[in-house]
Amino acid sequence: MSEFRFLYFQKDAQGRMARVETLGEKPLPLNVHIDNARELGDPPEGPCRIDVSGIGMEMRVYPSEEAYRAAGLKLAPRTLIPMGAVPPKKDYPDFVESAHVLFAGKVLEAEAYPDTGPECPNCGVLLKTEALRFRLYFRTEEHVEAGCVASGVAWLYGDMEMG
Repeated sequence: MSEFRFLYFQKDAQGRMARVETLGEKPLPLNVHIDNARELGDPPEGPCRIDVSGIGMEMRVYPSEEAYRAAGLKLAPRTLIPMGAVPPKKDYPDFVESAHVLFAGKVLEAEAYPDTGPECPNCGVLLKTEALRFRLYFRTEEHVEAGCVASGVAWLYGDMEMG
C-alpha cells in the first residue's frame, strides 16, 4: 500500500474518485478511483493508504533502460504525469478530471496470464516510477520480465484506508 494525503472525493463515471497527494517535498496530485469509497463515507482531509493498481493502455515495453533511452522518448524512464488531475493548459474549458496518468517505469516483478481472452490483460507487473509503485495490468505480445521499462497510459484504482 502507498501512503498519500487524502484531499476529497469527487464523482467519476465509475463511482467515486479520490483526489490525493503523494508525500514528500514536492507533493504530486493524483486522482485514483476508489473501489471501497461507499464504505468510507465522507472522510476529512488527512493521511491515507491506497493499494494502487492500474489498467494499462497504449503500452510499450522495452527490455532495459538503455533500450528505452535509445528509442529517443522524451519521458525519463521513471516518470509519472497525472494527466487526469491537472489540465494541460490554464484555460482548457473541456478538461474533465479522471484517474489517468502518463507513465514510464521500471518493472520490478512480472507475471504472464496466457489463458486470458483476447480483450483481457495478459500481463501483470509491479511497476516503480519516481513518485509511485503500483500494480499494472495490460495486454501485450512482448516478453516482460523484471528490469524491463514499461510506458503508456494507466487508469488508477484501488481500495483506500484512512489514517
